[in-house]
Amino acid sequence: GKEINHKMLRRPRPLLWLTCALLFTGVCAWAAKPPLRPCNELPVDQMTCQMDANCVWGSEGNLAPCTVIEGFNCTGPRSFTRPYDCSYCWQLGSGTASCSNSQPTCKAGMDIGIAESTTLNDRLCLGSRTYDRKMMCTYVSDKSWVNTIFYSLFLDGFGGDRFYLGYIGLGFLKL
Repeated sequence: GKEINHKMLRRPRPLLWLTCALLFTGVCAWAAKPPLRPCNELPVDQMTCQMDANCVWGSEGNLAPCTVIEGFNCTGPRSFTRPYDCSYCWQLGSGTASCSNSQPTCKAGMDIGIAESTTLNDRLCLGSRTYDRKMMCTYVSDKSWVNTIFYSLFLDGFGGDRFYLGYIGLGFLKL
């Protein structure tokens, strides 16, 4: 047999230690980070843009000088121009804003309610990016439709379905 040199087994291996140190200290973390986006493709909330409020109303393709806000990383020039339509955010068409709540604030008897809306981050527009938008109200009852049908079928002549739904006046009229 061959003799094993125990000193060789205990000797530290520099390449192995260096590899372990790089992995555990995060030096190799660059491989896991997503690539940086070009500065002119960043969302609007990561830049400041100077739009001309004296532009021709409703005109498209106006150019606004924009600069990336400090603290946001990107590639390419940090100052550039970006196109915008000459209109206020609240005047943009449908599909250009998201609502903070899916149901607008509606009062009894109203067909139109108010919902807080925010312009999407890919659109430049004049004025505040957050505004109140009128939306159609959709009323949702906490009453069971199964119970309503049951009362309508069996207690309709007595107005049971109307009383159940909270229409007391109509319930008395049906009596």
